Amino acid sequence: MKIRDIGWIVVVAGPIAALGLLLISSSVMWRFNEKLLLSELENRFGRETATAAAPMEVSFSEATSTRQSVALAEVLDSASEMEAKYSHVIRFEFQTQTVTPEDQQILDRFLAEYASDLGPMLAALDAIDFEDEPIWMPVEHGRIDAWAGNISLFRTVWRLLYTDIIAAVANNESERAVRSIERVQRISHALLLPQTPTTELVRIQARTQLHEALEFVLPKGDWTPEQLERIDGALAERFPYRESWQAMTQAEQIQAIRKLRGEVTQETNFTEVLQAPSRRRNWLAYRNELERLGTDSPTRLIEAVDKLIEKQATLAGQNRLDTLVSFPFSNAAPYLDQSDNLLASSFMNLENDRKFYRTAVAILRFRDRFGEYPTTLQSLSRIDYPISETISLNQWSFGYFNRNNETRLVIAGRGEKWDGRWTLTETVIEFPPARPTTLSD
Repeated sequence: MKIRDIGWIVVVAGPIAALGLLLISSSVMWRFNEKLLLSELENRFGRETATAAAPMEVSFSEATSTRQSVALAEVLDSASEMEAKYSHVIRFEFQTQTVTPEDQQILDRFLAEYASDLGPMLAALDAIDFEDEPIWMPVEHGRIDAWAGNISLFRTVWRLLYTDIIAAVANNESERAVRSIERVQRISHALLLPQTPTTELVRIQARTQLHEALEFVLPKGDWTPEQLERIDGALAERFPYRESWQAMTQAEQIQAIRKLRGEVTQETNFTEVLQAPSRRRNWLAYRNELERLGTDSPTRLIEAVDKLIEKQATLAGQNRLDTLVSFPFSNAAPYLDQSDNLLASSFMNLENDRKFYRTAVAILRFRDRFGEYPTTLQSLSRIDYPISETISLNQWSFGYFNRNNETRLVIAGRGEKWDGRWTLTETVIEFPPARPTTLSD
């Protein structure tokens, strides 16, 4: 063989051999990182959970109460029946829709039947002690990694309560409305396991629905001082932001164990499980860092999440050797999106709304005590109301106007942060005229 032929062989075969060596090295690193990932999962969650066919059940179900879970399941079944029967009532827009006197009679009849049929479900709901042992949110249709069906029914419960609050005030039954306000407050603090992002968002939505009902009923209700005190008590309790965030981020990691192990589940697609193990390890480390961000301040949480997302985006662009044998379309940062930022901003919106509606209740309490509305929000200190509750987390005081027999409370700056931008909205509560009085503020 001539030297020229040998040269050609080297030119042709050399790159092929180098590519083969690179692929072999990549495969070795794939197996190495996969073993490291399994070891990290076992160290983080224990061998039983890390290797289980149903990690969520193994990790959470034994910590819950069967008695409590069965009781809630019965309430959910009742809620499903009520929704099917009264869907037209639940979806009626009390705030915006107008009806003729004839239609009002029909609506009143339906609402009376609704209140009567809702009674047994409310009694069963009242019998559950949500401050007792945690409740297991059972799986849907035998699926071992999804809770969508039961979460949907849980939403139905507080939609039914929302309708009950508004219908009660429309019928001048303020005590009935207060009882359902307290029910929504209780179920929004119910400890449902596992505390996935979906579960926590549903608890937040329950409180949000309560706030929307209060926007409509507070100016219209004929509240006694004792009832206003009870509504204030329901709004005084802050959502457990730190505990919720830490539990949620941990549950999210456990929920992803099968995906991280490279298994195809009903919650994954083919490209997700073919992510290189080094990328899956990066995701797990990222969620661990998110878990440690737990704070009682939603604003500080948003700032910390923003910084961590930027850091993760930088790491995601750094390819390791094992990514060479991963699926070509799976080299993007796994599971990296804005959902964490959205949840953190939901925390902030919830806290701002809690302060806003509690301040509205304080204004009504002031009116009942002194016979007129306060001239400024600072005047609420006369009923021992904390002035800090009149300031949003954005450090904006709520807008308050009391002039020419018109009294309004305004909150601005609510919204969601998406792609670095805030979508802002505004809520206004207009109060009825105060009774004439000789007292002055």
